[in-house]
Amino acid sequence: MPLPCDCSTDNLSTILLQLCSFVSRVQKHHNDNIGSGVDDEEQKMLFLSKICDLCRCVTEKGVPMNLNGFCSKHKLVENIMALLEKEPVDSLRTAFRQKAMETVALLSKTVPIVLHGKTERLLRVCCKSIFFLPPESDVPETERALFTETMKAMDTMLAAFVRNFPIASFSTELENMLKALLDFAHSKNPAVRERAVRMIERLGDFILLYFEAEGFGGHLFPAERLDIVLTALEALQDSSIHDKQGACSVLDAALEDPFYWLTDVPTIVECIRRNLGSIHTASARQCLDSLLLQMTKVMSREEVKNLLQFSPPRDSTDLAMWEVILAMPKTLEKVLNIMMEDLPLRYWCTAVTEENCIRRLAMLAQNHSYEFGNPVHLQSYLRHPSPEMRLMVLKGLCTVSESPEKARKIQVLLPDILEALQDTNTDMVLKALLVLRNVMAHVERWKDSGLALQLAEKLLPFFDHASSQVREHSICLFQAVVEAVLRQRTKKMKRTVHRSLLPLYVHMRDQSESVAKASGEALAVAAKFLRRKELKRFVQTEQMWRIGECLLQQDRGRVEEYLQQSQPYLKATQTLLRLEAVRFIGRRFNLRVIVLSVTS
Repeated sequence: MPLPCDCSTDNLSTILLQLCSFVSRVQKHHNDNIGSGVDDEEQKMLFLSKICDLCRCVTEKGVPMNLNGFCSKHKLVENIMALLEKEPVDSLRTAFRQKAMETVALLSKTVPIVLHGKTERLLRVCCKSIFFLPPESDVPETERALFTETMKAMDTMLAAFVRNFPIASFSTELENMLKALLDFAHSKNPAVRERAVRMIERLGDFILLYFEAEGFGGHLFPAERLDIVLTALEALQDSSIHDKQGACSVLDAALEDPFYWLTDVPTIVECIRRNLGSIHTASARQCLDSLLLQMTKVMSREEVKNLLQFSPPRDSTDLAMWEVILAMPKTLEKVLNIMMEDLPLRYWCTAVTEENCIRRLAMLAQNHSYEFGNPVHLQSYLRHPSPEMRLMVLKGLCTVSESPEKARKIQVLLPDILEALQDTNTDMVLKALLVLRNVMAHVERWKDSGLALQLAEKLLPFFDHASSQVREHSICLFQAVVEAVLRQRTKKMKRTVHRSLLPLYVHMRDQSESVAKASGEALAVAAKFLRRKELKRFVQTEQMWRIGECLLQQDRGRVEEYLQQSQPYLKATQTLLRLEAVRFIGRRFNLRVIVLSVTS
């Protein structure tokens, strides 16, 4: 805590004289180009103390004087920077840097105008004086406490800058500060980069706290609020070195009062569209998706129409935007309701074109059958030559098929969805698997058709897919298919289920726990379908050795088939799959040496 200041007239005069004398000596020696001339640490600390005393006299005691005029005339800020520039960067030794930044923070609070136009240079000087110190781990034990207090003083100074910037120049000053810190964040020196990034994170925290302060929002002009939102959006990019958590916090605060912060909808939506393709961090994408959904909710009728003008999607970024909107039935319902009020229903049922693809998908989210439209039209989209268009349709159908009523209506698309499984795009395959699973859960009639067998056969190759998600979803879907036809044990289905036994057995060793678990559960269902009680018991108790023996001993007519199926696993990328294949082949030829060696 600072000591009480004697603000009597005589003492104030003494303070002013001391400051004038000190400044005179600094400027004289600076002009003579022989250094600061103020090598006495005690004198430098006294200089800073007198500035603080002066500030307290003016603010706490109400002493009348033109403090801005005095500070400007005697260049107090410039002299503080001059002294900081003379500090050695290889060690800390004294508390001068700490005291200097605390003094600047007090000046910022007492007479903020004196820092106008000097903040960026002042911050650069402070950063250069501190960031190039040795890494904290190399700081001598005697300087550790001083180092910590100095870094805290820099936090204090940054917080003071944010709190006391003039409203009219807030955005400009903030931009200048970020520019200064970003330059240091690109340094080749790891310690400098680390400290700069930390300061950027702290700056983000201070800004957020300032936003949340009572009454702050009312002091910002609309353009300044927009700048803050756009800056936070750009900070979410993968290549941005800004603190993404801080940016998310800013956007979360904006989402709490969207009618105040999110007023310029077209500009913000365009900024989302421009940056979406460069944002892949999970937390950042979640934050961005929440913002996009909120923007859709607050859109006016005209803004919804403008958004629909993005259809068909211009590129993968537009597709990503629509993916978010399609995932939320409420936002789709709003879009559709607004368009339905202005356009006749027959417009939605015109010839199939790319232009109304999004609109038709929106119709699928409606609750009323008469607004559903004919899903047969979607067959053209699923057969469209553009992979992006086919993927968009499947993403929309993922949402639609969650409804039992909609799932029953789109079962006519099942053959085309099955064809999508042949695509080389992993995302396309995943979406097709999800749609098929949803339809299966709500539609009974398909079990009596050949679709069950067709689907089961198509799923087998995906057990070995490179994507663990595809493996898991395909195995789970296969299990569901087998469970659905337990009472319809046709010869063709039996052959298909037999072909699944060896792959499911091997993938019980999958490095993905979810895939291994799904494989065991599916193998147990397959054993039940084939009425192999012993095999089912071994699977449920996870006796891998017994499962392999059971396949070889009870299916002697299929041993050669099992051996052929096991050979590709000898070249599997997963070690555990290779070992299990070796064990299985070794059992067949009684190669106990091989089996024991890979088991041990």
